[in-house]
Amino acid sequence: PQLPGRTPKLPDFIVVASLPRPIAGDTALQGAALGEFVQLLAATLPGGQPVLDAAASRYTEESLSRVAWSVFRQWLFAGAPPKHKWAMYAVGRFPDEANAKALGRLARVWAPRGNSARAQEAVEALATMRTQAGLIEIHEIATKVQSKALQARAETVFEAVAKSLGLGTEELADRLVPELADADLTFGDLRAMFD
Repeated sequence: PQLPGRTPKLPDFIVVASLPRPIAGDTALQGAALGEFVQLLAATLPGGQPVLDAAASRYTEESLSRVAWSVFRQWLFAGAPPKHKWAMYAVGRFPDEANAKALGRLARVWAPRGNSARAQEAVEALATMRTQAGLIEIHEIATKVQSKALQARAETVFEAVAKSLGLGTEELADRLVPELADADLTFGDLRAMFD
């Protein structure tokens, strides 16, 4: 797809050759085309654009979440430079339940270790997932962490999501956390609410 604006140069820490391949049927994106897809992530995230949606629609969700997590890991191992936080938002854009739990745990670790800004960005990335797992992580951060700044950010994000769904925060929490209520949102229910 045509990249919006100038084509961004990928940072040195992104090793395209070691990334998993997005899969479409019997074929997989590879080589220069895979590099261009990662450039598209860098150019459009965190906000995202229709051009990214169009390109991603060709590939399986599972394969895209593997690519996103691999890009995120490369970013982490490079010291998580804030300039390239789009790598964390890739995890939010291509969600996976296990990745949501891992990102939530990382946010809980980052905040008390002096990386409050990164932890707060992780909450925003979790919100972009628009999944039950992502929202459960935000709710748990909002109610269980010691970091006041991170807790406040998670509360604000959770309130915004609840409002966008036409729900109060307590109602959304009850629907998300099975042990707090009998009602439980399925992934499909949540997707339908956002669409």
